[in-house]
Order: sequence, then C-alpha cells, then structure tokens
Amino acid sequence: NYRAALNEMRRAGIKPKVTSQWRSSGHQARLHRCSLSRRCRLNNPGLYRALPAGNSIHEAGFAVDIAGIASGPRGAKRLTARGRRIIPIMKRHGFNWRYGLRDPVHFEANPSQFGYRSVKHAIKRNQSVCDVRLASGKKRVRRSRGGVRAEARPASKRLSQQRRARA
Repeated sequence: NYRAALNEMRRAGIKPKVTSQWRSSGHQARLHRCSLSRRCRLNNPGLYRALPAGNSIHEAGFAVDIAGIASGPRGAKRLTARGRRIIPIMKRHGFNWRYGLRDPVHFEANPSQFGYRSVKHAIKRNQSVCDVRLASGKKRVRRSRGGVRAEARPASKRLSQQRRARA
C-alpha cells in the first residue's frame, strides 16, 4: 500500500522525495530515447535505463521512484542511511526493490495481486483510462492498495453516477 508506506516513512521522520510515479506512454518513450543517448544521460544524471513505451510498470501506475536511496557514482553506488530505512518500509507494504543498486530509486508492486493478468494488461488498462481523462482536460488520481494509478471516467459516466446517487 503506497499511502501506508509514505505514512510510515513520515512517522519514522523520513520525508520521502518521490521523483516519479505513473507515466504516460509518451513520457516513457521520451525517457527511453534519452536513456539511449550518452549526452542526454549526462544532462540527466538520475536517469537510469528506461524501458521502451509499453513495457514499464510506471505506465501501469505500479511503480514509484524515491530519491535518496543510494549515493556515489554509477556502478559504485552505496546505500545511504536513509535508503537502509526506506527499503524495508517499502517491502513491508508490498513493494519490491527489483533492480537494487542498478536502479536504486525504483520500487514496484505486482499488478497481478490486484487483478491484472500481466504488466502489459495493467499498462493497457491504465493508459487507456488515463488517456480518456487527460483528453477531457481533467485528471484524477486513484490510489489503490498496490500502487498509484491515474483514473479517468468520462463526464457522462460521472454525471449518471451522481444522478443515481441522488435518487
């Protein structure tokens, strides 16, 4: 549970700096292109290898990047005292530190624990839902037990739900 993990960190005196959560497929494609360019990586030192659009669990809303987990040059990263406190909290709340020091900021939850058949299924579902909302100019974020997912409902559905609630 993302919210519970953040609350536990705050109670422990840790102010987490979340640098990335849900991403659109377009944003993921830009990050992927940048991660392939030496010049772009030099200008963005916090950027690690980004997967192509359609493959990142960030697109499904089940990943979060938190700064301050490790320090040092790439290839020689070491956990910080803060990182040693954050990692067990995230694990207790269902997040896996999948890449370890190869991508120290990255934590992810398993979408299959929330009814999705696969990461691709979660991406397809959450990207299409978000595209509808973003196209209408209104974005709403829904927090689930495993991750943060943007949610969109067409205005017509919202209105019909409001009408049913009043009746």
